[in-house]
Amino acid sequence: MSPIRVVIADDHPVLLVGMQTLLRSASCIEIVGTARSGEAALALVAELKPDVLLLDVEMPNLSGIEVARRLHGAESAVEILVLSAHADPEYVKKMMAYGVAGYLLKDEAAHDLVRAIEAVAQNHLPWFSPSIRAQFGKLAEPHSAATLTVREIEVIRHLTKGKTNYAIAQSLEISEKTVEKHLDSIYRKLNVRSRTEAAVAAVQADLL
Repeated sequence: MSPIRVVIADDHPVLLVGMQTLLRSASCIEIVGTARSGEAALALVAELKPDVLLLDVEMPNLSGIEVARRLHGAESAVEILVLSAHADPEYVKKMMAYGVAGYLLKDEAAHDLVRAIEAVAQNHLPWFSPSIRAQFGKLAEPHSAATLTVREIEVIRHLTKGKTNYAIAQSLEISEKTVEKHLDSIYRKLNVRSRTEAAVAAVQADLL
């Protein structure tokens, strides 16, 4: 199996070196580039086309949120794994709105970083730090999540990848109106009001 190609974007030199050291010990991962600004991160993703972008939220020139927004708008294939010192739900919601594959707190990354990269790159599953999951733990009750149909679970899996209704419809070979109906049902069953809340609820309920 080919190694997972990773670009690291973090403006803190000590953390950048620490992540490089950690990831170089994993035979399944290849670091293909590092960036210390948001603009450099975008340039490296465009040039190197990595499998995963490890992205700090607070970056000079362009914030991590803006980097994620631009990559999402460009429908980039890179999986974005956010690394942040902030557990603020607003940061998480903004990043998830732009289709990021996961959100790791830096003080927990040493234990989970390699597994998180493998999860988002090889299995296309989202990965969130335990404390991030705990913040959103009340979004979905287990009994409501259990009532989702097979098709609704398929829809929500595509939703967590940041896909539009049109893209979901194309992938599942159904109409956009059918996708909308499934989403209405998902929101009702999970007791949520947005795509972001539905995605977090799906992660919390282990639906993915």
